[in-house]
Amino acid sequence: MRASKAARARQRRIQAAVIPPLLEVLELEKPLHPEIESAAYIALAKVARSSAHVEIIMRGLNDASARDPAVLDGAALGLGLLRRTNPADRFSAAVLGSVRALLFRVFEDGAYPVQTRGFAAVAIGLLGDQPRSSGGGRSTTRHLFELLATHHGELDPCVGLLMAVGMQPHLSVTKEQRGVLTVAALEGRLYEASVNGLIRAYAAHALGRIGTGEDIDTLAAVLTARRGMPKNVKRSAAIGLGLLSRHVERSDRERIAAVLLTQYDRLKDTSTKNFALISLAYLLVDDVRSGSTHVLVHTQADERILEIAEGGSYRHRPFGAMALGLILREVGNANAGGRYLGFRESAFRILRGGVTDIRQGKKCRAAFCTAVGMARDEDSMLALRAIVADRNYDATLRGYAGLGLGLMGNATPEVVTSITEGMCERSSEKLRRQMALALGLLGNPVLEGTDKTAVDFLVDELEQAKTQSLKRQVVLALASIGGHRAVAPLVEILQNEDEQDLTRALACAGLGMVGDIEPVPSVERAVQDLNYRASTDLINALRSIL
Repeated sequence: MRASKAARARQRRIQAAVIPPLLEVLELEKPLHPEIESAAYIALAKVARSSAHVEIIMRGLNDASARDPAVLDGAALGLGLLRRTNPADRFSAAVLGSVRALLFRVFEDGAYPVQTRGFAAVAIGLLGDQPRSSGGGRSTTRHLFELLATHHGELDPCVGLLMAVGMQPHLSVTKEQRGVLTVAALEGRLYEASVNGLIRAYAAHALGRIGTGEDIDTLAAVLTARRGMPKNVKRSAAIGLGLLSRHVERSDRERIAAVLLTQYDRLKDTSTKNFALISLAYLLVDDVRSGSTHVLVHTQADERILEIAEGGSYRHRPFGAMALGLILREVGNANAGGRYLGFRESAFRILRGGVTDIRQGKKCRAAFCTAVGMARDEDSMLALRAIVADRNYDATLRGYAGLGLGLMGNATPEVVTSITEGMCERSSEKLRRQMALALGLLGNPVLEGTDKTAVDFLVDELEQAKTQSLKRQVVLALASIGGHRAVAPLVEILQNEDEQDLTRALACAGLGMVGDIEPVPSVERAVQDLNYRASTDLINALRSIL
C-alpha cells in the first residue's frame, strides 16, 4: 500500500509540473498553430484534476465554423480522455453529465466536421464506465442506438457510434439492442437500412466487446458463413470471439475455443485465420487470469498454437509466435508456471528457435524477436543483442530485436549499450525509431561509462532528429520513461517559439503522456483489438494520436 501511495504522490508531482505549461499555451492571446492547440486539449484532458480544466476543454468546441478542424478534433476527443480508472480520481456525475450532453450535441450538429463528430462518439464511449446521475448508463446506451438508426449513412460517425456502444457497461445493453448488432453483422441491415461491410465489421466487433455467452452463436455464424459474407466482417467476428472470452463463463470459453479450432483449417482468408489464432491466445490468457486451466485441459488450443508457431506457413507463424508471447507473459505475471510447465517448455523452445532461424524471412523472425520480449525470456537476450549489433541484417529485423530487449525490461549495461549504439547509427531512421522505443521501455538507466541517463541521451537525439516521424518516436520514448526528468525538456521545446510548430505539438503531446493519470492510455483502450484491416479515416486518425 505504501508503494502505491508513493507512486501516486510522484504522479501528482509530475502532473503539477505538467499542467501549468499546458494552461499557459491555451491561454495565450495570439493564435496557436492548430496542431499545438489540439495537442494541448488532449494533453490537458489526460492530467485534468478540476472542473475548471474540463471547462477549458469544452470551450474548445465553441464556434465550430471559426475553428480549425484539428482543434475541434482535439477538444472532442479530449473530453473522452477525462476517463479515470481509479474511483478516487473520477470527476463527478454532474460534470460528466455536462460533458456527455455537449458531446451528443456536437455529434448531432452537422456544422461540425465529420471527423469531429466521430471523435465525439468515441469520447462518449470512453466515458462509458464513468459516474452518472442515474440509470447505470442505460440512457446513454439508448441514445447511441437511437443515433445508429438515423446516422448509418455516414461511415465515420456510424463507426464512432459502434465503437461507443462497444465501450458501454454490459448491464446497460439490452438483449434487443444486441439483436440490432446481430442483424447488422449477419444480414447487413442496421434497423431498416442496408449497410456496407465496414459498418457490419464494427457491429461484429461491438458485439464481441459487450456480448454475452448468448452471442457466441452469432459470431460463430458470421465466421462460418460460406458465401456472401464480406472478409472484414469475418475478421471482426474472429476478433470478437476472443473479446467475448473476457466476460463469459469458463464453459463458454471452451465453446469459443471449439468454434475457432474447428473452423481454423476451413478458413481461407489469411487475416481471419491470424485473428482467430490471437483469439485462441486470449482464451488461454483469460483462463490464467481467472485462475483456471479449463481451456488448457479441455481443448487443444495450446497445442494448435504451438503447432502453427513451429511449423505453420510463413503467413501464420508470426501470429503463432505473438500468441505464444501473449500467453507466456500472462503465465509469468500470474505465477501459473506449474500448471503450464509443459506448455512453457515447448513454447520457449519454439520461440528461441524462431529467433535464430536464418531460413525464415525477416518479418517472421521479427515477430519471434518481439514474442521472446513479450515472454520476458532473458535466455534470448544474447541472441537479440547479436542481431542488433550485426549490420549485415536488415534494419527491420534489428529494430524488432531491439524492441524485444526493451520489452524484457531488464536494463543491464550490455542491453542499454546495444540499444544506444543501434540508435546512434545514422544509416536507418527505421532502426533509430525502434531503438528509441526500446530505450523508453527500459526506464531511465545510466549509460555505461558516462554520467548521462537515457533521458539525457534521448533529449540529445531529439535535438538532432531531422524528421517528424523520428521526433515522434523519441517523444514517445521520453514519455514512456516519464518522471520529472522527462518533463523539463518537453516544456522547453513547447515554449520555444523558434522550434517547428509540429515539433512543439509533439512535445505538448509528450507532456500529456508523461502526466497521464491512466495506467493504460485511453486512446490505446479505444483502438485496442480493432480489426486493422477495416480501417477508416476516423480509425487512422485515432491511431495517430499520442
